[in-house]
Amino acid sequence: MIDRLSLRVGNRDYAEENGTYGATTLRPRHVQLGPDALKLRYPGKGGATIKRSLRDKRLAQVLHQLDDLPGATLVTWLDDAGAAHEVTSTQVNELLHDITGQDGFTAKTFRTWNGTTAAMEIALKEDRLTIKAMAEAAANRLGNTPTIARNSYIHPDAIALTDCDPDDRAALADAAPDRRGLRIAERAVLHLLTD
Repeated sequence: MIDRLSLRVGNRDYAEENGTYGATTLRPRHVQLGPDALKLRYPGKGGATIKRSLRDKRLAQVLHQLDDLPGATLVTWLDDAGAAHEVTSTQVNELLHDITGQDGFTAKTFRTWNGTTAAMEIALKEDRLTIKAMAEAAANRLGNTPTIARNSYIHPDAIALTDCDPDDRAALADAAPDRRGLRIAERAVLHLLTD
């Protein structure tokens, strides 16, 4: 959910003190589940109403199973004694660190990836690329302001593409290796950041 829907990870303190939510603190009331899709609607950081939808049968099935577990949050796990526990942002970030072996790889990395990918989509189709257009695309994807998107969620190497002509940007996408499951803009971002 964090990656596919560009969600913030969430934090219990924010949920309790501000009434704002993220992936780990969502309540069942924030989620509409169908057999192969889900819709989210909840108050996010800054009081913004977050609305997201996704058609993903496997994720919907997992969320149906989680919804049946006891506990206040949607994302819950049971210990060996059957007691329900909330998944915390710390647990998510520790798991991501363990999986990747990368210091600094957190749930926010997915938002940066999605913001950068949204900016790259614009970079690949606009003849006259502007930072403003890239920031607006990222902001739209993430639910941020363009200023926050530009400063916090678009990789600087992607911003530097505003200095390139359209043919060079197109060549970046053409040179990106085909990676199963990645869209063209995602492959271009991966190529930009690893080349």
